[in-house]
Amino acid sequence: MPKPNFAKMDGNWVLTGDFLLDGKLSPKSEVYELKLASVANDRFTGTYVIPATDKSKFDGHIYASSRGTAVSIVQSHPEKQYYAAFAAWAKADVIVGAWFDLEGRNGDFKLERKTAARKA
Repeated sequence: MPKPNFAKMDGNWVLTGDFLLDGKLSPKSEVYELKLASVANDRFTGTYVIPATDKSKFDGHIYASSRGTAVSIVQSHPEKQYYAAFAAWAKADVIVGAWFDLEGRNGDFKLERKTAARKA
């Protein structure tokens, strides 16, 4: 399998997530769109594009080694006191993992770069 290259996170990404932590996405998964931007030292930030009304911020970190690539993301919306953590690994050109929030919810997610063929 080719080693993923997530050095540049710049651009729009499709976030697909569900509310059942079982290692796979549900057919009833919800689809969102994020705009991500790379910053220094394998870090990135982002905001929602869809839904545009959600003012959450995303802060992520990429951990790459010869054994693979792991990704951590924190979603925060301080005004609403909402926080969620995403832990994932990179498989090919997709980031796959689990999320948890402080409201006791959790689930699986997939984050993939948006392309002309993949619309949110």
